[in-house]
Amino acid sequence: MLYRALILVLFLSGFFFLTSCDTGVQGDLNENQPPLVFLSVESVDRSENRLSSQVHIRWWGSDPDGYVVGYEFAIDDPSGWTFTTRTDSVFVLPIEPGEQTGDVEFFVRAIDNEGLASAEPASVVFQIVNTPPVATFDRNVSVSDTTYNIANFGWSISDADGEENLRDIEIALNDTTAADAWKVLPIGVNFINLVLENGDTNPQFRVHTGQTFQATDVLLDNVQLDSDNTFYLRAVDQADARSEVDEITWHLKRQTSRILFLNDYSTNTEAAATLHQNLLANAGITEYDYIDISDGVVAGGFKVPFTQAFPSVTTPTVNQTLAYWDYIYWVSNDLDRNIVYALEITEQFFENGGKMFLNIPSKFLTPDEGVFNFLPVTRMTPRPTEANNFIVVRNEPVLPVGGFSGPELQLASNLQNRPPIQVAPGAQPLYQATFRLSLLTGGSAPFDGNSIVAARSADDNMIYFALDMRDFENNQNLADFLAQMVLDELGFSSN
Repeated sequence: MLYRALILVLFLSGFFFLTSCDTGVQGDLNENQPPLVFLSVESVDRSENRLSSQVHIRWWGSDPDGYVVGYEFAIDDPSGWTFTTRTDSVFVLPIEPGEQTGDVEFFVRAIDNEGLASAEPASVVFQIVNTPPVATFDRNVSVSDTTYNIANFGWSISDADGEENLRDIEIALNDTTAADAWKVLPIGVNFINLVLENGDTNPQFRVHTGQTFQATDVLLDNVQLDSDNTFYLRAVDQADARSEVDEITWHLKRQTSRILFLNDYSTNTEAAATLHQNLLANAGITEYDYIDISDGVVAGGFKVPFTQAFPSVTTPTVNQTLAYWDYIYWVSNDLDRNIVYALEITEQFFENGGKMFLNIPSKFLTPDEGVFNFLPVTRMTPRPTEANNFIVVRNEPVLPVGGFSGPELQLASNLQNRPPIQVAPGAQPLYQATFRLSLLTGGSAPFDGNSIVAARSADDNMIYFALDMRDFENNQNLADFLAQMVLDELGFSSN
């Protein structure tokens, strides 16, 4: 009984104590404390005891009663804050336009989980110096020595103070002193084409940017036709500092005709040109523009390097250039020469309705050669197993075929290594020759297979003649043949 009474007394005493006390928490709550922030310069470049305007800055923070959620920084003006969650960055610090040096103050403060900023931001003053940018033409993708209508230029721009410090590109043509001589382009442009407009009255170049050939409102005056022109380039940075000027000079020819003569004979180039020019004159064609593309050598089974007479940028520059003509007269002595690039450089020409005559002798090629995607030909007839060569016989006429009407031709001598052509589906065979087989055992034998040597494409915009015109002796018939091909069949006209 005594034990139970003691338990009851203790229970009642505890109950009385609890019910007689104020159970609320006493005292004032602590206010949120602002976070602390610290910074350091991670890396800098120095020039003449000043920093480059490109500076790597690092900062960090702590909060005594919470946690840091981010930071705000400002440059020169502590009222213009920018929020970030980063703890470092590379800054291109601004210099007043026209000034080479400047003293720039950088501020940073921490922000805690309740949105409270540091009571005092951390700051540092940077004494900086601006480095002018550098602008350099890329000669590998810039204009060739001579052009018609279009000139292309590529370049690279750099700035030791960082790409963010670049502001503009400036270009000029022939004159850099006039008040409006320099035209401005966006800093991201690194390739342009200058496209001739108003060539006969007030020649100007319109700037087209990029590989997509986008026209701009930028026009360049002072264009000199049939003369040398100089194109100037410089870059401008945020401090209004300009690079040294780079320049390229080239010759701009005036287009005089709707016909373009492309001479790709690698041997006896001038003699071959004279022959074809005489044939064209006999057909009444004396006005045409002429480009010699006979540079480069076919060697070791490789195709010829793309001619340096054209810009190296085939699309869009060469493509757009060739599209200025309505007709192309293309002659060569080898299917491994510049005709291998024809598909990629004549797309715009044919889209504009252009027509082309090609005189290039046939040769043995594998069926997968790219030239068969361009010519109205699927392949050259392969050597028969019992022979090592085809012979085109001189004392047999080269005649029109398949209902086509044209003059008879006569070869001056037998031709070796000239296989017949396999005409593409839809294309029209125009001429055939007499072929014999040169046998491995000696002598020759008749060949009764395909004997086509000329064809017109399915869409009537190309004629390919696979025997070299230098191999014919009857010039009058050859002149009549050519006149029919380019005038009657393809509609060539100089005007």
